[in-house]
Amino acid sequence: MIGDYVMKICLLPLDSRPCNYRFPQQLANLRGVNLIEPPIDIMDFFKTPSNSRAIADWLKINCSDADVLVVSIDQLVYGGLIASRTNTKSLSEAQSQLMLLKDIKKANPQLRIFAFNVLMRISISAVDKQSQIWWQKITEYSQLKYRSIIGEQEEKERANAQLAHLTKEIPSSILNEFLEVRRRNHTINMECISLVSQGILEQLVILQEDCSEDAIQVFEQDIIKKTINEYGLQNRVFIHNGTDEAGMELTVQAIALQRQTTCDIQWLSENRYFTARYEDHPFIENLASHMSMMNIIYDPHAKNCLFILPPADQQGDYCPEKLPVVDYTPTQRTLMINKILEQIEKGKCCYLLDLVYANGGDLAFLEALAAKTPLTRLYGYAAWNTASNSLGTILAQIIAADGQNTPANKRFTTERLLDDLIYQAFIRQELQEELQLAGQDIWNITDLPRANKMLNYQFDKNRQFIRRFLPIETRDFKKRLPWPRTFEADIEVYKNDDI
Repeated sequence: MIGDYVMKICLLPLDSRPCNYRFPQQLANLRGVNLIEPPIDIMDFFKTPSNSRAIADWLKINCSDADVLVVSIDQLVYGGLIASRTNTKSLSEAQSQLMLLKDIKKANPQLRIFAFNVLMRISISAVDKQSQIWWQKITEYSQLKYRSIIGEQEEKERANAQLAHLTKEIPSSILNEFLEVRRRNHTINMECISLVSQGILEQLVILQEDCSEDAIQVFEQDIIKKTINEYGLQNRVFIHNGTDEAGMELTVQAIALQRQTTCDIQWLSENRYFTARYEDHPFIENLASHMSMMNIIYDPHAKNCLFILPPADQQGDYCPEKLPVVDYTPTQRTLMINKILEQIEKGKCCYLLDLVYANGGDLAFLEALAAKTPLTRLYGYAAWNTASNSLGTILAQIIAADGQNTPANKRFTTERLLDDLIYQAFIRQELQEELQLAGQDIWNITDLPRANKMLNYQFDKNRQFIRRFLPIETRDFKKRLPWPRTFEADIEVYKNDDI
């Protein structure tokens, strides 16, 4: 909101999951902006793409008088993130959909378009138990392909021999589709850079989805980075790890109208140069790139203070199975917690980015912190999915909260604690065991209503455990699986000013 004028922002989200559809709306509401999104019934659902014709009509109507469009290119041209990894849309069809942005810009020349697109992961989607097998083998293929091109002759020969064996194991239809889709998506990424140079897109972020440091996406990145430099677009086109956080980041960035946000960054241990799971750049490089894109400036004297809890050694993981970590000692935890408490008592707006694990928070650390102070004294918390997903979420909340821990901001933080920490790191494991005993595939549940009853039962059964972290009753928040899988939950706290 600027004076009495209410900015109109349209968001075409990456998909219908809460992180992409609901989170940006919640953060926009913190700043008094009503974010407009397509009706949920024309959006994608799991493996079913969005209604592309209805999406196009929605864009034309709603962008005609909008100030800003935040647009997921993958949603626009393919119908969502999972659809972007399939060959259901040809290159020519994708290019035709992309040109819709030119028409929208021509109809409303004042419209500022912020776009984000995904540089495809190094494997396929895991949408059922069988595809989980091919997911692992194509990940290996992507890494071996990299080694067959980069490295000493002996390593190349060894990689080629392994590739020959692996390609016999993977069905040719699956591998060929994966490679065909990579080529198509790379072409669309390059055309998006061209749209920035033409002035159609004001800003573009290309997000490197799940990957590793030694896989085939590196070659696509090199081409993209070279093209960005050739066009001189280093301040308008960004490339870094991430995916699901971009809608939040670009939405709040548009709301802030390029205003700088200052933030103190305090590391809770010296492990600053780790590379997180599913990422191919050191986390500290992703931190710098995300902050630069969002116009967040490091200032040790800033009122905003972001605490980063890195892993003590290598990052652990909670999905699909828990991978343990080297734990911090109780003495180390106490020192880190005291550091947070000191800044809270000084009146700083303190946020916690928990990176000890991928796909969930550090239960031991947060329980120890909760024993010292209510967790809702934190202005924000994030610990979900990849390190960059969590990073982008909490940076967006820093801008959206604007130094105010309002009831709405506390609700968002409480939901992150219930989801990122309690569901991802604890409830999910128990739910998965129960579902598997019932004969369900946790990646493709056939009886979603029953699974949601099981989910609610697990939360109710663990009320005492939840109270170690939050003084909240399970009746005070809604919990459901938004898609027929256990990978994510939708947690919504009912409005209550006493949170």
